[in-house]
Amino acid sequence: MKDSEPLFSVAIVTQNRCQSLCRAIDSVYRQTYAPIEIVLVDNASSDNSVEVVRDKWPEIKIIRLHRNVGCQPGRNIAMMNCKGKYIFNLDDDGELDCRAIELMAARFELDEKLAVICCSTPPIENSLTAPREALNMSERWVGIFRGGASAIRSSILSETGYFPEFPRAGSEAVLSAYIIDNQYTILYYPPAIMYHPPARVGKVLKEHTFYNGWHIPKRAVLYLPWPNVLTEGLWGSIRGFVAAIQSQNGLAYLRGCIRFLLDLPNAISERKPISKLTVKKISFLLYNNIESKDDINKGSDFSLFKLVYIRWNRWRCS
Repeated sequence: MKDSEPLFSVAIVTQNRCQSLCRAIDSVYRQTYAPIEIVLVDNASSDNSVEVVRDKWPEIKIIRLHRNVGCQPGRNIAMMNCKGKYIFNLDDDGELDCRAIELMAARFELDEKLAVICCSTPPIENSLTAPREALNMSERWVGIFRGGASAIRSSILSETGYFPEFPRAGSEAVLSAYIIDNQYTILYYPPAIMYHPPARVGKVLKEHTFYNGWHIPKRAVLYLPWPNVLTEGLWGSIRGFVAAIQSQNGLAYLRGCIRFLLDLPNAISERKPISKLTVKKISFLLYNNIESKDDINKGSDFSLFKLVYIRWNRWRCS
């Protein structure tokens, strides 16, 4: 890499995952790209994560919090303390392929309207074959990104704002919407790889279900036009409730819905709706395989009836 390459920041939020955190950091230091900085936010870990990182990598900027603020609020704190032109939000149990940042930096430099690059996330046991397989996969333009496996152009945050500070997942949809509403794009780019453990299959935590009942409708109120709040919020809430019943956590979901009603005045005061055209674009990107950037504008013709039809068929077949 040339000395003139832009600084690439890596933001990590962690809590009590010392071993996987060290593997994640090792993967950053194996990158073929330079310069890189790492900013670590510790969500009040009770293990020795901070001490181990500080001893092994004294150059890492560590921000210790007095309590667990959650994943996305932690990412906001990390990103606000990053100096890079681009910021990769790395899960503390993820591991970057050695060329991931080099490939993302080069792709960012080709398109100033590209706001976010999403990595492919194969399981770690596929590390020998995944880079070769990724060469046969096409990049595509998408309507949402995964917060812990993506890089963002830091300059756009002054226009779009940061993640809504939900303690659990769900914030990415809001930030993605504001990115697209500001005429930027999100790219799924398979050659950039972050290995990740398979998702754990098992009991759904009541806490997660509670936050779904709260944040699914709140998310709709925050960024959607009012007609879409009724359709999208209602659709999401129904799906969430069905999933909660299936996991025997219906009561926790209803408690979350009550919490949403109490929080509704705050959600309305924070409300920044996107345009109806952006809603169509996002739906078009979510339900189509868009490999050409020129095709994104076809989303302006994406109808509500088509969206309902697609969702009904998917739900019926699931």
